[in-house]
Amino acid sequence: MNPAYLFGCIISVIVASIVGEKLTDDECHQIGYNPSELYCNRCNELTKFELDSLKDSCMKCCRQDDSNSKKYSFARLEYCECNIANFPQIKGMCVKVF
Repeated sequence: MNPAYLFGCIISVIVASIVGEKLTDDECHQIGYNPSELYCNRCNELTKFELDSLKDSCMKCCRQDDSNSKKYSFARLEYCECNIANFPQIKGMCVKVF
């Protein structure tokens, strides 16, 4: 076997393990992550709770934070009195303002 080829294969394996690769959505779901909702900044917070063992797999399933997204301090839910009876799980959250 050609030593240069063997060396190239070894380097490829090392680089792939260091850089890591993203897992598919199915693989992420199988290990308990929801990649559509998981942002990478949350993975970085795992070290605060001494959960470094989860960080590598988390980083393989996360998506980059959207820096253009807005955060709001509150939300207002408007509803129709005639339909609120159909949604008892929401009725408990509603407070009549007027």
